[in-house]
Amino acid sequence: MNKLNENELEKKIREGYNKSRLLRGFVERGYKNKIRWKKGKNTNANWTKMTKRVFEEIGEEKEFKIVETDKEKKNKEFMALDQVWFNKEKDDVAVLALETENRAKFKEIVKDEFRKLLNFKSDYKILIWYNYDDDDEGKFLDEFQKKVNVHPKVLKNEVFFIIKLWRNEKGIGLTICKLKKHEKRKDVKQWLVYDMYKRKAKAKELKNEIEA
Repeated sequence: MNKLNENELEKKIREGYNKSRLLRGFVERGYKNKIRWKKGKNTNANWTKMTKRVFEEIGEEKEFKIVETDKEKKNKEFMALDQVWFNKEKDDVAVLALETENRAKFKEIVKDEFRKLLNFKSDYKILIWYNYDDDDEGKFLDEFQKKVNVHPKVLKNEVFFIIKLWRNEKGIGLTICKLKKHEKRKDVKQWLVYDMYKRKAKAKELKNEIEA
């Protein structure tokens, strides 16, 4: 039966987003470094498609059976989740459930996307969202943790990945935090996917080489 270690999954997620290198095409710098989705084809909806593709590639590499709610307009309301992975050898066993939301406020996330993950049975539950109130990140994570701790259907061996998209003066990146039932939350890990300073320096270096 397919197996996936949580640290391996975290590594694959980071690699997947780093490999995509498409973040700059989706977001603009907004007020106080808040994210503003670009108009045109690179919308928040297409960001969701790209995000799902990152996970689809991980699942395919690990040989899981993948079901998506909107793929070829089939399984439109499959457990109302964006993507689910199953073991190929035993396809009634869900391994991972993915929910992504880029516009809703925290209260809406808790009542909808996170509730779905709490009630769905799988080893890994992935929530990807954009936190509009960065100053309250710790408070929001505490609330997610509380929901995990008190929910009767959540098992101790289930792992929740909370992934947040952000932008600041340095560039565009993501944070990742893992939650487990009745375990102390570890520090949030943050990394740049698109480093504006490095990109600008590279562009300047290339321009100088051309002009030399």
